[in-house]
Amino acid sequence: MKILILTTKFTHVDGSPWLISELADELCAQGHQVTVLNIDWEKSSSDLGKKILLSPGLNLISIGAFQICGGAIGRLLKWLVSSLLAMPFLFKEFISGRRYDLLIGLSPCSALWAALPFAALISRFRFLIYWDFFPVHNLEIFSAVPVAVKNIAKVLERWLIGRFGHVGLMSERGVGFFKTYFNFLPQKSGEALPCPLILPIWTSVLSVQPCRESMRSFFSFESDRILFVFGGQITYGRGVRELCEAAVAAYQIDNRVALIICGGGSMSGAVAEYALKNPECIKYLGSLPREKYLKVLAAANVGVVATVPGVSAPAYPSKSLDYMACGIPIMAAVEDATDFGEIVERNGFGVACRAGDTESMKNCILSLSANLDDHHLMGCRGKKFLAFHHSVFHASSIITGVVRD
Repeated sequence: MKILILTTKFTHVDGSPWLISELADELCAQGHQVTVLNIDWEKSSSDLGKKILLSPGLNLISIGAFQICGGAIGRLLKWLVSSLLAMPFLFKEFISGRRYDLLIGLSPCSALWAALPFAALISRFRFLIYWDFFPVHNLEIFSAVPVAVKNIAKVLERWLIGRFGHVGLMSERGVGFFKTYFNFLPQKSGEALPCPLILPIWTSVLSVQPCRESMRSFFSFESDRILFVFGGQITYGRGVRELCEAAVAAYQIDNRVALIICGGGSMSGAVAEYALKNPECIKYLGSLPREKYLKVLAAANVGVVATVPGVSAPAYPSKSLDYMACGIPIMAAVEDATDFGEIVERNGFGVACRAGDTESMKNCILSLSANLDDHHLMGCRGKKFLAFHHSVFHASSIITGVVRD
């Protein structure tokens, strides 16, 4: 099968595999021919402007997104122009008569507004992976979309989604929100609607060996310290400020508690300040190469997910997959809209509390600290859940299954 993937990110900044590169490798391993057209949104790839063969059956065309200046005008031009940079390749494919059996796109569709409809023309089946609801998250969390253009952005996004036959959402609540928010409900007019289904986020890393003692000596922590780790983007919408406050409050009650934060972003300065003022219970490591980050997780007792309240669209934090792979329980401080907390508790690999509620988060930390005997069993359950639901093979089977149906 010939597969075309359109994306704005292919690997991590350090070159280590990311979700799309993992998916592409798995599809190639199954015997498919895969072409990845990457409009690199952050210009993080070292292969910009090149067409390269990464492995048998996998071609990558990586093009840097358009960037000319900062501010609102710069962001607008980036959105408008970057998608057009994919058109020469797609037009050449169209003229040459090359056709694809399956097109795989990713949210938000508006990031590739010009490329997606054209790519759909040369593809028999079309599958959309929808992780982030645009412009909901951008407006409610980051205020990155002016209210004045919200409705226009939503209409454009809905139209682009309609170019796909199937849409993969991370959870049941995600499917329900997708239908109602974009109004993809049965219509009397007979409108052809995309078919939403559950597509769990995936990883090729299913197991990480523990290295607890060696990493703890690196942190200069005593062997009895209970390490909570938060990894990922340090930006608005991640709940890191409330998490730091909860950790400090928990440490005052149980001085074994320690919080380690890894990552970078717009709020990294605030996190560094918390660590400076509370060195006995908070350490900020900044952005780490993925291999080292996984070693930090393998030394921890608990992996932390923290979001913010007041968000209407459900989410499924991808950092949780690394926690499961390391065999550590998950503390999920999540918004009411998501069902991730319910999934964690229902399957017994963690505990949940309310996002933004410092008191609730503090109590959750103390509860996990007081029940260390439960951690191994929780970690084992998480690993089993990961292997069954979140393997890249499982995800690729769901995606390619739409061609066989």
